Amino acid sequence: MQGHYRVVTAPDAELTTNSFLNENSDIIPQLRMREDALEVLVKYVGVLDALATKDYEADVDKASIQLAGSLGKLATTSKALPDKQAEAGGIIATFIDVVGREIVREKRVNALKRVMDMSQKSIGDLANLIVGGNLRITEASDIWLGRIIDHANAIRPPFSTSSRLAFDERIAEQLQEARAVKESLASISAAVTRIPQAHQEIRDALEKKSSNLDSPKALVQQAQQADNFYRDLNQ
Repeated sequence: MQGHYRVVTAPDAELTTNSFLNENSDIIPQLRMREDALEVLVKYVGVLDALATKDYEADVDKASIQLAGSLGKLATTSKALPDKQAEAGGIIATFIDVVGREIVREKRVNALKRVMDMSQKSIGDLANLIVGGNLRITEASDIWLGRIIDHANAIRPPFSTSSRLAFDERIAEQLQEARAVKESLASISAAVTRIPQAHQEIRDALEKKSSNLDSPKALVQQAQQADNFYRDLNQ
């Protein structure tokens, strides 16, 4: 859609190697940053899962390294969006502090509680970052689609001609794709919006079942389900 928008809004000028390039309408950095933000959520859930297992020390180290790698990717992609760099930086700094060795060395129940307590705000901030970006992407796609349709109406072949049929079929495919994009963004936003509340609910449940943390089946299942869900989203 972005490529088609650039074509239909290009000025009436000779073609050059830089034709149809418009950095102001480049949405790729926005998408890359949201993908990396989703991955941070996945890896954070992995840390919680590791903290909730019986033989957790090696798993916590591995999960923490994976989370650190995801945070590094988010830091890199956020640099392409100066208005989001500081916001992402604050989230990254909090997560790095939370999974520090001084926390994971504690008793497991206290470590899990502290990690979740200190991460709650960052989970909310990360969700807002993703959802807010999805909204802006949706708004941009609406603008692009409007210009594409205006251009299509201006050059649409006459009715009852073979060229009209082929032309309309191509536009219909683009409209269908645009609807699918908006539906996907809305679904992701709806899912991400529920994550902070679910995180808090799981944390609250630990107060009632902290003595039985050696076999927190419900918590592990929640973590694994969230992990699988976000892997599906990324695919």
